[in-house]
Amino acid sequence: MIQLSCEKISKSFGTKNVLDQVSFSVSDGNRLGIVGSNGAGKTTLFKLITGILPCDSGNIYIAKNLTIGYLEQNEAVDSSRTIWEELLTVYAPVLELEKQLRLLEEQISSRTDRDSSEYIRLTEEYGELLELFAEKDGYIYESHMRGVLTGLGFKPDEFQQPIWQLSGGEKTRVALAKLLLRKPGLLLLDEPTNHLDLDAVQWLEGFLKDYSGTIMIISHDRYFLDSLCDCILEIENCRGELFQGNYTQYRRKRQQLREIREKEYELQQKEIRRQEEIIRRFRSFNREKSIRAAESRQKALDRIVPVERPAYTEDIRMSFGIKKQSGNDVLRADNLTMAFDERPLFRNVSFSLERGDRVGIIGPNGVGKTTLFRILLGQLKPASGSFQYGTNVDIGYYDQEQSSLSPDKTVIEELWDAFPLLTETRIRNTLALFLFKG
Repeated sequence: MIQLSCEKISKSFGTKNVLDQVSFSVSDGNRLGIVGSNGAGKTTLFKLITGILPCDSGNIYIAKNLTIGYLEQNEAVDSSRTIWEELLTVYAPVLELEKQLRLLEEQISSRTDRDSSEYIRLTEEYGELLELFAEKDGYIYESHMRGVLTGLGFKPDEFQQPIWQLSGGEKTRVALAKLLLRKPGLLLLDEPTNHLDLDAVQWLEGFLKDYSGTIMIISHDRYFLDSLCDCILEIENCRGELFQGNYTQYRRKRQQLREIREKEYELQQKEIRRQEEIIRRFRSFNREKSIRAAESRQKALDRIVPVERPAYTEDIRMSFGIKKQSGNDVLRADNLTMAFDERPLFRNVSFSLERGDRVGIIGPNGVGKTTLFRILLGQLKPASGSFQYGTNVDIGYYDQEQSSLSPDKTVIEELWDAFPLLTETRIRNTLALFLFKG
């Protein structure tokens, strides 16, 4: 059964066309991955489906009684509550039922006229509410809450932590937990694996595989899409195209389709050029018979439906070079220990790096990975231990929160202020490599 159908939907912002006549449908139980470059219109599509934004044209059909849950990239939660209190809002109807049951219990226990119609009415109402309470997970909702929070990387002693103390990533995880507990019929997830550690991503994969509803996922995590999705919607150059299969199968089919379309386009162009040359020769004879033949061929040429040349999205072009060669010994850390308010974060971390090493730092959220970086950058002082860089070591740091960017600057101002000696041409050429143009 089709749960959602989009028919030739289009959306523009000013003069910028984002989506152009995109059509697809999603059936009950589908796991649809949505892929495309940043700015292609993936999040816009979700906002059209949820009604946050109106379509410029086209229609969206949603199955009757279908509930839709949407996790935005930066979902808001109530900072005045604790994590546990925020999740309890999902079960507000269950908590209200629980209050009604307690009230009925008091009324029933206070009566002695057990044969009266009023007593019978109260017990029947109590029985109906009890069934509804069980149906809405009244006996196990706290277990569900603990399971989801633990799966998403929260420890039991963090459940009562005020939300205002959380980082942006942790707030997003709370919002994700709320959405999963609501169990909507159609789940729209925009980059759900952002801010999740490896264990939490693995848990989320398992949860979504067992999810009884329909799921649409925007993600750049190809392994996540491979594991979960049974179809892929590609949004490219304002158009949408649906492929059956997971991400790997989509990539293979897309390449095959592009080769076929490129060949069709080249063959048609070759035939058009051939016909145009014949028409030109016929007209050059300047005889009535040859002119009629030229006109006949021109009419046939005008009726040809042109094959659209496959459009390709540009890729970001990166190169990682170095200003100067360092010595062979790059970094040595000895027994680094860190604690906050006497709460130990990590102890006795020791390692050494040589020129050319590539090191991955893994571990659950909150164990101190970013803190270790900040120590090595000199932004924090370790509780104990030491570290030392080698000769000619130059450090570049990419911050997950992008705190070094100034929101009030334009893109070109941000780069130019950081490198004031570069020419405007050099700045613009560099930005173009990262697809910032014009």
